[in-house]
Amino acid sequence: MDIFKNEVRDHVVAAYETGREELKNVFQFIREAWVLILLLFALIGIVIWLAKPAPPKHVLMGAGSDGGSYDNLVKHYVDYFKKNGVTLEIEQTKGAADNILRLKDRKDHMQAAFVQGGLIINREQVQGIQSLGSVGYEPLWIFYRSDLFHLDSKKKFQFFDHPISIGEPGSGTYVHALRLLQLDHIELSDNFKTLSNKEAVEAFKNGTVYSIVMVDGIESENVQAMINDPRARMAGLEPAEAFARLLPYYHVL
Repeated sequence: MDIFKNEVRDHVVAAYETGREELKNVFQFIREAWVLILLLFALIGIVIWLAKPAPPKHVLMGAGSDGGSYDNLVKHYVDYFKKNGVTLEIEQTKGAADNILRLKDRKDHMQAAFVQGGLIINREQVQGIQSLGSVGYEPLWIFYRSDLFHLDSKKKFQFFDHPISIGEPGSGTYVHALRLLQLDHIELSDNFKTLSNKEAVEAFKNGTVYSIVMVDGIESENVQAMINDPRARMAGLEPAEAFARLLPYYHVL
């Protein structure tokens, strides 16, 4: 038994001495080559950063026009980003078309924004822009003064004979309105007013426009203002099925 104990003790002592010697060699190597080791770790860190960069701590996001659905939606994102350690800064824009142009501009500080389907025609227009997916549908609304128009009239384009808002340049509303007018071979005139949706609502209230075209979510302040205006009515779009076939990004719901 004593012989066995002595052998075990000798093995333990030998292992301890060997380990201590190896540690001395490692520390000696580190003292002599610490510069090379530091450079190696720095190089590994750079490679990892380039291969998978860390997410930014500050993001500038386009919120669309005042009173629009993007303006409301982006506020929910602020709270979510904050919980995950990211500051989301909101910036007001003219709308979806303006957002696309700013995202394409590499000198612009905007990093994210909401846009509407159909604003992008081909892949060349979106080089460097990544879509994260669809959020929901945005209806195309046509509101008109119920006391001035009678939709049982056989006149097809009676809205265009009076002041009508078709959105401001830079907005998705303006882009979509122009495309639909072009499909119907309708020429622009002085009756077509390029107002933001918020300005259009005010113009409708004070009587300077008689109808409004807008593309926006039902939860937007502007759409809600029109829905709750007792003088406003919603017009149907008879050729909706035809538009959806000619422009596949439209859906009849």
